[in-house]
Formats: sequence, structure tokens, C-alpha cells
Amino acid sequence: MVVARFYLVLAVHAAAQTRGPAGDDCSATGTWANPSTPPTASPPHLAHLAALATAGFGRADIVTLNAVILSLKEQQPSDAPAHHPLAIFLAAARADRTALKGEGGAETARLFHKASNLYTDFIARVSQHGDFGRAAHLRLAAIFFRFSQCRDAAKVLETWVAGPASHSDIAAKVALSTILMDCPGWSRDLAMPPGARWHRALDVLSTVKIDDARVLLLQGRIRARPPRGSTELQNSTEAVALFRKAAAVSPSIARGVRARAYWQELGMALGRLRDRRAATAAHAEAAALGVWPSEWQRPAQSVGDDSKGLNLRATPWWQLSDLPSNYQAAIERLLARQAELIAEGLQLLRAHALGGSSLFANEIEGITLSGQWLELVLFDQGIESETRGCHFAPFICGAVEHLLDSYAARVSGSQIKLSAISCDATVMPHCGRTDARLRLHLPLHVPKTFEWYIRAGDPAGWNTTRSWAVGVPLLLDDSFEHELWGTGEPSCCENIEEARYTIECFRLILIVDIWHPDLSLAQKQKLSSVRS
Repeated sequence: MVVARFYLVLAVHAAAQTRGPAGDDCSATGTWANPSTPPTASPPHLAHLAALATAGFGRADIVTLNAVILSLKEQQPSDAPAHHPLAIFLAAARADRTALKGEGGAETARLFHKASNLYTDFIARVSQHGDFGRAAHLRLAAIFFRFSQCRDAAKVLETWVAGPASHSDIAAKVALSTILMDCPGWSRDLAMPPGARWHRALDVLSTVKIDDARVLLLQGRIRARPPRGSTELQNSTEAVALFRKAAAVSPSIARGVRARAYWQELGMALGRLRDRRAATAAHAEAAALGVWPSEWQRPAQSVGDDSKGLNLRATPWWQLSDLPSNYQAAIERLLARQAELIAEGLQLLRAHALGGSSLFANEIEGITLSGQWLELVLFDQGIESETRGCHFAPFICGAVEHLLDSYAARVSGSQIKLSAISCDATVMPHCGRTDARLRLHLPLHVPKTFEWYIRAGDPAGWNTTRSWAVGVPLLLDDSFEHELWGTGEPSCCENIEEARYTIECFRLILIVDIWHPDLSLAQKQKLSSVRS
């Protein structure tokens, strides 16, 4: 989601510099005076409305909504009827702004629902003409995106970009493409498979006939790591060229903390080309520009920034003894139930190997270069996963329950899950999403037929590579670059007699993401309020 928001924020940046669909330059007072005329905008509205071209959420949206509300109120006649289109837009913007200021929960959801209804009413009254219509479509799509109502978000923007006045609205096309590719709710919409959505996104982007950095970045992403089963889209060499061209068109996208997604995508594309030297050089360049804490530690979300006064300890590998005593006691309590954890984990993996279960799914980041990496997510940000994994793994979920309140990380991207990697797997170098957590590996099944390894941190450093052994937990900061591999030959699972009926070609571990021990309770609570 962090990457998704990066592309959507790019839409804001460019939209703030260009007008959307043009309308007549009538005055703001005139738009209030003629409710039957589709409202358009003139200064001071234009810049504020253009900046609303985003499906992301944050402080910038609140500031922009404040400016729009203030300028509308200043021009609002005292006798303006409540059903006037601009009165409806004003009410929607107010509810939207209040919801953005909220801290989540039922009241915030109610306000977003109110704002979405009002934006919908406004759109119905004024069709899709003018700058206010554009802002309403984009904010409505933003709210749907936030609540993972992906089909609704896409429909709103499909309607907008199909309009005759919207053919040059690049920001809206970027937002639509990002929704098609990244909205998390698509996983529950089987009628829109990933390949079809990414092809549609590519079609939308192909209608942009100028070199635009946002468009080039999205096209690069499509070529770098399309969804599984859409290999016809993949072209890592073209992806690298597109990313480099985007930085040439708009150098600012490669500088500063906001450039992390750009460098992450470029590094991923180089990694898929197995060009480790070029990837390492790119990471070093980004670190020199202040994008990452270091070339080896590259989280998308860094809370351990000295300027924030956090000063988190940063090392790729940890010992349990490095943790506070209460952390150690909580983990020892989990380890005490290891025999039962192993039994249930093997039962689930065996059911998958026999073909009687589809609980395990392929990892979703597309970073497995060979073999298989399968996952069964049990908890996502401390909340039971929608995969209903706990229904099939009740003992494991019960065993980790004591960790949920105080120790299990609730920051974006943090999970508790089972992870199985085949003997011939190669997982490319990558970094976890945040440095606010540590990742605990509890090995449940490590067949002696093969060996599996994980390297974290600078490969030239001392003791950076480890292997798994049942009963021996590993603890790492996965915001540091790490990679995994098995020692089996290609198709090693097929070389085992009756391999599809065995589990002897898979390593199985339980992964538990825990809070970084240097975070205070207040910092954990603040990070927990931001859900992906």
C-alpha cells in the first residue's frame, strides 16, 4: 500500500500544476447564482481543486480541503438553498475533512460514508462537467479506495476518464490505473482477475501521449512485476528503461524520502534481471541522496529517523537476549508449545501437498525467482486475517494469542503467518516494509534432505547468513536487505519419490512480527492507528 500511495501522491503533485477539464471562467459568485449551470472554478478555487486529484490520504488533503471550504464559504450567499450543487459540495468537503482528521473507528467511517453520499449527489446533479465535478469524482474514488471498495472506485474514475472533457486528465488516469493494480479489495472480487485489471491499466496509460513521470513509473511497474500468470506483460529490461526515463523527465521523484518507492521499484527490476552489481549501485546512490538509512536498510516506512528522536537500534540479526525480559518471556511461552505447533503446521502443509487444501497461497510481492514460496496468513496487523486461516489452525492461533495485545506488531504490513519454501526456491534480495518491527522465525519443519539459507545485511559482512533448524528461533530486522534460497536442483520436489504426496521438499516456519523493542507505548499506539 505504501507503493500504491506513492503513485497516487504523484498524481496530486502534477495535478496541482495543471488544470483539469476546463470550464467557463465564471466567477465563484456566478456559480452560486446559477444553480442550473454546471459549476466551474476560478481563482482561488482552481489550485485547491486540482490538488484534490488524489486517492491518497494525509495531512495535505486536510489542508487542501480547508482551503476549498474557506473559499467557498466566503462566496456563499446567505440565502443559498441547501440543495444548491455547491452547497452539497461544501457539505461533502466538510464531512471529508472531518473524517480525515479522525483517528479511525465507527465515527470516522460514518463521516466518510456521509461524504461519499454527498459527492455522489453532487455528481448526479451536475453531470461530470467542470473542476468541481472532477474533484468530486476523484475524492469519491479516494474514499472507495480507502475502504477497499475497488470496483466502485474504478467505476467512478472509468466514468470520469471516458468523458469528452477528460481525455487529457493524466492525474485521473494515473489514479484509475493505480486503483486497478493496487486496491486491496480486489482479492475478494473474483470477477476481475489481476491479469485483466493490469492489462486495463496499461490500456488506460497508453492513451497518454506525452512523457509523464507518473505514467512511466506505472508502466515500469507493470513490466517489472506483473501479477502471477501474466508473464506476457513482464519485461524487466524495459522496466528499468522506463524507470530511468521517469527520473530524467522529473528528477525530483528520485530525491528525498518520498522517492523510496521509485528506488524500490528500480532495484526490484534490476534484481529480476539478476544484475546484482547494478542493483547495489542503485541502492548506494539512493542512500547517498538521503532516501534510505543505508544502502542495506531500505524500509518503505522508516520510523527510526534520528530527526524524530527515536534512535532505534538497527542491526540485521538479533539474539533473543537482546530483547527486554518481558519480550523474552512472551517468546519462551510460545516456544514451550512447540510440539503442538509443529503437529498442526505439518498437518496443514500435508493437506496442501495432498491437494486437498488450497489454504496456502503464493507470496504476493512477486519476488520468488524460482521454486515456490507459499504462505498462510493468520493475523494481519494484529487482526485475524480474512483468509480464515485460524479456522484451520486453531491451536497455532491460540498459542500466539498472548502476543497480540503487547508484542505483535500492528504497523502496516506486519503479520503472523506460516511460510513454506520449496527446496529449489530462490527469493531475490528485498527489504521489509518498516523498521518498526522485528521478524521472529520459529522453524517447524526443516527436512534433512536439503538445506535452506537466509542472508540479511551486507553480504560482505561477518556472519550474515543463517540456516534454519527445528527448535532454534531466528530473529531479524527485515527492513535490512535479505534473500533466501534452497540447495535443491530445479524441480527437486519432482525428484522425490511420490513428491506430491510428501512434504519433504518444503521448509515450514511460523513467522511472528513483533514490535521493535525500542518503541514506546505511545509510539506503538500511533503506528497502530495507520492501517494499510
